[in-house]
Amino acid sequence: MIEPTETESKATIDAFIEVMIEAAKQAESDPESFAAMPVTMPVTRLDETRAARSQTVCCLG
Repeated sequence: MIEPTETESKATIDAFIEVMIEAAKQAESDPESFAAMPVTMPVTRLDETRAARSQTVCCLG
């Protein structure tokens, strides 16, 4: 389930819908192509524990 915030514009939501429609079409025509996704994200899994324990906080005031 996807729930956009109230700050998203109609244009942003419409663009998202178009991408989802294209993904649905691709899933129907070539389901095997989803096995290699995501193709543009180099990170496989974020280390949330390390991120929580070693925070780098910067405050420019």
